[in-house]
Amino acid sequence: MLLPRISTTGILPSLRNIGASGCGSNSGILQQVRHATHKASKAANGSSNTAGKRLGAKKTAGEKVVPGMIIYRQRGTLWFPGENAGIGRDHTIFALRTGYVRYYRDSGPKKRKSIGVALTPDQPLPRPPNAARTRRLWFEPVPLVEKEDVSVPQGTPLTQEDWAKVVPGSYIPRPDNWRIGKVMGPVVRKRSVFEGFERSAKRREARMKKLALKGGKTKKAKAKAKARAKKARGA
Repeated sequence: MLLPRISTTGILPSLRNIGASGCGSNSGILQQVRHATHKASKAANGSSNTAGKRLGAKKTAGEKVVPGMIIYRQRGTLWFPGENAGIGRDHTIFALRTGYVRYYRDSGPKKRKSIGVALTPDQPLPRPPNAARTRRLWFEPVPLVEKEDVSVPQGTPLTQEDWAKVVPGSYIPRPDNWRIGKVMGPVVRKRSVFEGFERSAKRREARMKKLALKGGKTKKAKAKAKARAKKARGA
């Protein structure tokens, strides 16, 4: 509330002194102070109509997922990670193995709502208590098929069929590396693989025989004997 403007000339000279004295006096005249009325929070400082965070399920039950795929986004643990599933620091549940999504309740005492990944389309979750853990070990089962004997003797020259083969990922016809290696004749080693060790052993043996014939000791042994004698004389 604003007071009307009052002339301080002639009519009320005492008002000039009251205004000069400030608001610390006990007088009730001219004591009202107008404070700021701007709201310090909520809608007054910017719009609250922000973009949605896109929370909720990203994969439904039975959908196939690969490691790293996001299954559910949430704030807080509405759902807990189950078998073959992990949880991030923002409570995002993601797949740890390739498989199929399952929504279920835990078999524990808390009966928590969990999200897991089954390795096969017909695998039920949760599994019974103390059941054997399903392991894939990152491999797919492959039936064992006996291959024909395609052994090629060393020194066999390349044929037209070998030159017509195309290596996967390339468009240039080229023989396989193992087939190129078979063109060379049999490799015969003239020296033994352990020839170096044998030579060093022979040198060591000859040196020991030479020392034995001289009846002397090595420099290291002589230095040790000299140090022991000097120590004995000093004692």
